[in-house]
Amino acid sequence: MASGLLPVACATAVILSVVRRWLNQHEARTTASVNQLLAQHRLKEDELTERERAVITQERRLVRMTAFSDLRARSVYDRIDMVTNDNQALRKRCEDLETDLAEVSEEYNEIVGEVLRQRGSVFTRRTTGTATLIMGGGNEQARPHPVPIPLSRPSADGEDHARPTAARPRYPVRLILAQPRDGTAAREHESM
Repeated sequence: MASGLLPVACATAVILSVVRRWLNQHEARTTASVNQLLAQHRLKEDELTERERAVITQERRLVRMTAFSDLRARSVYDRIDMVTNDNQALRKRCEDLETDLAEVSEEYNEIVGEVLRQRGSVFTRRTTGTATLIMGGGNEQARPHPVPIPLSRPSADGEDHARPTAARPRYPVRLILAQPRDGTAAREHESM
């Protein structure tokens, strides 16, 4: 029986060593694959961590830019409101000034008209005699002279000023550059 067991034991030992070697090789291959997968997993985790940091940084930057843009937009809207209010106040002031100018021009025209009527009545008034200026003395200059009615009156500075005329409203004058069709040089002329 011992001789029958020896080949079985040798065959078993050989089979066991082959199986053990195969198991060791399989375990080494599995360990290498697992280590390779772990390394790839670490690389992916590092890459995902970097991406997460970049996304967080980008989100923070976007939040800051959004807040800054909102602040600028609010500032622009506030400035537009201020300018609009100032514009409305200036329009109201301009309308008031135009109304005042119209009233003052009307009053001025009435005064000028009255002055002109009074001066005109001097020329049209009928008198029974002749107005004479007697200078006194027995010389030739003592002759009566007609009283001249000045067309202008002297002012405090000694210069004569023309009769007042009616006020005209002022409109902006625009210069227009007109090019004649005959090819001559362009001329400027005023337009109301």
